[in-house]
Amino acid sequence: MSYPTAGFERAGAPTGAGSGFVVQRALAIGGQLLRVVFSVEPRHSSTAGLDDARNAANYQVTIVTGTGHALHSVAVKPIIVTYPAYGLFAAGECGCDLQLDRNMVVGMSYQVTVSPAVKSFDGEAIGTPYSATFVGAARPPAARKLRRKIGLVDLASDPFTGGPIIDSSGDWASHEGLDGTQKRVWRIAFTGLGKFIWLPNFGLKYDIKKPATLSILTGLRTDMRQQMAQQPDIVASETSASMNQLGYLALTLKGRTKTGEAFDSTAKFGPNGDIVL
Repeated sequence: MSYPTAGFERAGAPTGAGSGFVVQRALAIGGQLLRVVFSVEPRHSSTAGLDDARNAANYQVTIVTGTGHALHSVAVKPIIVTYPAYGLFAAGECGCDLQLDRNMVVGMSYQVTVSPAVKSFDGEAIGTPYSATFVGAARPPAARKLRRKIGLVDLASDPFTGGPIIDSSGDWASHEGLDGTQKRVWRIAFTGLGKFIWLPNFGLKYDIKKPATLSILTGLRTDMRQQMAQQPDIVASETSASMNQLGYLALTLKGRTKTGEAFDSTAKFGPNGDIVL
């Protein structure tokens, strides 16, 4: 039987045979990152401790099959991995992530051997198996998750009758897309200029529930079209306003959104302020 050299000699039969503190397995979790899994928690308080699993000098990586550059351990990550985690299959197992000086060759067979000086957290010497074979792997490519593009979202309510709209879950529904766009432009028509103190230019100077002259209607159309054009999701807008001899005002709003959707809606207002759809 042969044993590793260069400070890893076992002097005959492994001195830690029969110990409950052993190396369970090893697996590459990145191009230069190796996870060594112990049966129980090892000592991990110092990178300079002779019996400490945080000491990178206590690991030796060799090539089992194939030809390539020798790998050297340069550091051990300070956080000890505990169950449940990748590569840990049972409660009590702990892993140390070993940083190597170069990338492993994908598919090549390697072996990592732990120094006999390493002890468990309770002071038990490591026993057999104190080494494990593993296969080189590449670091998984970092992929950016596609996030759903969030547009303009509003709490759902009827712009003409008011009041919230409740969905099937019993919660306040949301308005987005074309429905939300139409509600926002009609909100402009129903709001007097300056009624929202944080939006001083929002709303109309003219009260659409009052009689109007031809010049007032012309200004209403222009003002409404300009404010519609200021909406971030509208690329084209058109308005029309007329009032019959009985004092009924008809206001039509047309527009097209950036997504190519079009809307065309009309509301009529009676002389007493009622909305006639």
